[in-house]
Amino acid sequence: SSVYEAFLGRPEQGRTFFHGHTYTANPLACAAAVANLDLMVSRNTVAAAASIGDLLGTALGPLAALPGVTQIRRIGTMTGIEIGPFDPALRAGMRVCRKARDRGVIVRPLGDVIVLMPPLAIGAEDLALLVDVVSDSVGEVLAELG
Repeated sequence: SSVYEAFLGRPEQGRTFFHGHTYTANPLACAAAVANLDLMVSRNTVAAAASIGDLLGTALGPLAALPGVTQIRRIGTMTGIEIGPFDPALRAGMRVCRKARDRGVIVRPLGDVIVLMPPLAIGAEDLALLVDVVSDSVGEVLAELG
């Protein structure tokens, strides 16, 4: 085929198809990964993340009681706040995210599910800010959409 033939030639012609995989045992990447794993163990990251997830779940409790919040799903710190059901054309999830962004918090929607994925190193103050801003933004959008 013409694509195959485009790469044929002598080495000095520089027509080689230079291709490699991201995960081909790059020594620097492997060293960085091992160092990261060591840091995670020394900083007790997994237990800290579980604790943050528990705090997040507790802090979102009042939001779950709002009419229009159909479900809050969480595994660890990864959280989905589903609102609605609304007409997809209303883009309720996007509206919540824009209101949160106006307050300095960046979250993303998947349809009408607001996704929270805080960093594992988040502190209590920042976690409270995240929950407060998202809760207020959800409440405002739900009030607007009635």
